[in-house]
Amino acid sequence: KTAVHVPAPHLELTSAAACRGATLVLGSEQGTMTALQHSDGVLMSKAATRGHKGPVSCIRFAEDGMICSVGLDGAARVYRLEAELTVLYTWRSGVAAGNAPPLNACCWNPVADDPAVLLGGAD
Repeated sequence: KTAVHVPAPHLELTSAAACRGATLVLGSEQGTMTALQHSDGVLMSKAATRGHKGPVSCIRFAEDGMICSVGLDGAARVYRLEAELTVLYTWRSGVAAGNAPPLNACCWNPVADDPAVLLGGAD
């Protein structure tokens, strides 16, 4: 186990986190998604993007390294992390009604031939 010191200017108030190998992905109360990569506890690189319009409630890695996040804004997003954190897909709950119920949980379906994301919310 390795502890990674992340200087305060790199972070907003964190509401969700996921770790895989040397990559730590944080979701903030402000909706920012930040990916940090480290080597032996030393911060090596950072990528960030505005992921949500409110707090991020859950982040999960897929086996192939893709990342899913959901937020209280009712959005689910799938990202790829290379040099940057790139949004590949966005799905919103309740868009037609104009009120998106919050999403609280996400996970990848590991047995699907085509990767699938399972979402959970308040409704």
